[in-house]
Amino acid sequence: MTENKSVWTLDSLFLHFVAQLQSLEQSSVKTAATLEKRFEGVNEFRQALSDQAATFLSRNEFNAQYQSLATQMQATIERLTTLEQREAGKKEGLGAISSAILGVFVAISALTSLVSVFVSIYHFSH
Repeated sequence: MTENKSVWTLDSLFLHFVAQLQSLEQSSVKTAATLEKRFEGVNEFRQALSDQAATFLSRNEFNAQYQSLATQMQATIERLTTLEQREAGKKEGLGAISSAILGVFVAISALTSLVSVFVSIYHFSH
């Protein structure tokens, strides 16, 4: 039978393991640096989102401003309705006034016509 002789000695195994450990250490340092760069990008993105969210209007602020605008709009609508009703009343009032004035003119013209007829009859008969 042939004997398997190992080429490894205690010193050569020790040197081999030390080299492997150094290689693993360098690899883990590179991996850590890569992960650090990746997390820096993620952290920058998170910060940008946080900065953006800080500029947004909160729900409470929105509700307060919305309620204020809704109240002002309702008051404006009520004022416009009141003004339109007044304007319609003025138009109706002007219509009534113009009708009365027209009636007076018609009455005056009728009276003038009657007077002129009576005058012409009076002059004709005398």
